Amino acid sequence: MAETTTGKGQKAASSGSRAPLYMAIAIGVIIIAAIVYYSSSLHSQATVPFSEFKQNLNNAARISIAVTYYNEGQFVNESPCYSSILQVISHSRAPSTIDFFIINQTSCTYSKTGLGGSVSPTTANASYCTGKAANETGVYLNFSQANYTLVQPHHLYIYGNSGYMRTCPIAVDFA
Repeated sequence: MAETTTGKGQKAASSGSRAPLYMAIAIGVIIIAAIVYYSSSLHSQATVPFSEFKQNLNNAARISIAVTYYNEGQFVNESPCYSSILQVISHSRAPSTIDFFIINQTSCTYSKTGLGGSVSPTTANASYCTGKAANETGVYLNFSQANYTLVQPHHLYIYGNSGYMRTCPIAVDFA
């Protein structure tokens, strides 16, 4: 680095010594951008009261109910819960506005016309159905050893064991 002297014999900083300052500013900008991005992604992942989700569900033009399972036993165990939820929801909206997805590890079954009229089951790959369900306000039923529910503004994730799925206490909250 070249140094220059001022008229009074003092050394003046060359433009090369500003590099640490520019580096600090760049790091600060990156940190601020990361914080803004992280906060906005947390907002989209934030939990909300069930009433907010239910209002979004009631106001949606189309909704989805997605049942995920990894083996036949899990599917059988989930059956009472998704049946109860579908029954309650179909009392307050047209069944043709309900997309119902049964998703296993590789494929899924659904009806292109929703649950109204003549239901014609179609098979697609699992990623197609999860993508389609993700674009609608909906309920995801997942077999799990632990019982818990994650409520987001447009998605409700229900995790439950066989006892929970058999009684499905959350179904009454859809009424």
